[in-house]
Amino acid sequence: RVLLIAAFPRQAMSDLVEAASNEPQKKRKTNNLVCVTGASGYLAAHVIKSLLANGHCVRGTVRSLSNEVKLAPLRSLPGAEKGLELVEADMMAPSGFKSMLEGCSALIHTATPVEIPLDGKPPASNMEDAKRLQIS
Repeated sequence: RVLLIAAFPRQAMSDLVEAASNEPQKKRKTNNLVCVTGASGYLAAHVIKSLLANGHCVRGTVRSLSNEVKLAPLRSLPGAEKGLELVEADMMAPSGFKSMLEGCSALIHTATPVEIPLDGKPPASNMEDAKRLQIS
């Protein structure tokens, strides 16, 4: 199951956490691991906090495990000591997706890889990038 998130209001975020929590009770007891991409981002941090509060274990992906300043707020969340696993992941390298998702019952994708051209100007269109990267 995959949940894609953009910028959602608080109620929508609560609905997503509730949806992840509404799996059959028997299944949740054996596999309540949820992968959240972009874990050090603002939105993901709130999603992770809600998931941990609802008894889920979370595998959060980050660009780098060496930036303790970005990771400290996540590690200090209630339940994080036992329920949060942080892993490095490159969202532009699909080869790592299988290991990132192994054992997870759900994915909440909040990461957005951002490329800034050397000239500092944003890309002309996200649609152009989507067409260029489209898999046939």
